[in-house]
Amino acid sequence: MVRHNKNLYNLLKDDKGNVFILVAIFLVVLLGMTVFAIDVGSLYLNRRQVVNAADAAALAGAQEIIRAHQDGVTDDGGVRSRVNAVVVEYLGYHDAELIEVTESDGSEIRANSETVRVVADKRADLFFAPAFYALLGSQSAETSIVGAYATAKLDPPSGVKNLVPFTIPDGYYDGDGNYIEYTYTKGDIEYLKHESMQKDIMPGFFGLCAFHTDDKKDPGGSILEERIINGYPGLISVGDVISTEPGGTIGKVRSGVNTRMDNGDTIIWVPIFDNRDQDTSGRETITVVGFASFELLGYCNSTKAVEGRFIEDLAVGSPDSNGDNDSLLRIANLIE
Repeated sequence: MVRHNKNLYNLLKDDKGNVFILVAIFLVVLLGMTVFAIDVGSLYLNRRQVVNAADAAALAGAQEIIRAHQDGVTDDGGVRSRVNAVVVEYLGYHDAELIEVTESDGSEIRANSETVRVVADKRADLFFAPAFYALLGSQSAETSIVGAYATAKLDPPSGVKNLVPFTIPDGYYDGDGNYIEYTYTKGDIEYLKHESMQKDIMPGFFGLCAFHTDDKKDPGGSILEERIINGYPGLISVGDVISTEPGGTIGKVRSGVNTRMDNGDTIIWVPIFDNRDQDTSGRETITVVGFASFELLGYCNSTKAVEGRFIEDLAVGSPDSNGDNDSLLRIANLIE
């Protein structure tokens, strides 16, 4: 018994060859850490790429619904085809593949859809995992699939930049004193600046506004003309109270409209105002309740009116996710 215990003690004491075992174990651990650092990092990078791709594709798909309407495509199949095409295009920028594109509730895209949900994936290369598993006597795939989804929604904007100083009312009072909301339809031609005082609007108001207090200090009309040509650079929001521009200011309005038309910049955004707060003495301010987009048709010398054709358009501003305003514009924003 003593001899056996002594032999066991000598065996444990003899460390010849143990270093090779420790080195082998260390190499396996090191390789495993390398696999984790590089391949997991690659998976994370590809995951971020497919997330970005899904986000961009969903936004582009929602915007394409509006653009399809602008091009006269109003049937479900035509809009769905346009949305699918642009979603695939944007996913392709990141080498991602489309799994499905639907509304947020999973139903098919329709002409009147307001949400677009994109599900996509991407095949990511694994660099060291196959070799590591082979060392352990196992097999591993050389690629892995990473996926993502995103949903975009068309919301009315709470604020818009680059507005021009024309306005349209949200409604009018009929002969019985009832307030009737206007319905603006794509293709309708509307007065953006009236040829004469409109008794159903307000006394002394021709449809012009001043977005800023400095704009109001403009006896010569030069600021008004510049705003017509380039738009107001600041952000106008729903609920803002802005000043009206008294009188017709014919010369500056005509010059501004003609210059903008000559520049080929005919798409304009205008505020919609609440037309219920009226009195016989007129007023100097209006309250913004929404926004609309028009194709500027020009200034009519005989009637002294500015006309525009109502269109659907996307706005530059911030979305109002509650949708609690009268805007006829829409902003595409991510909701998941």
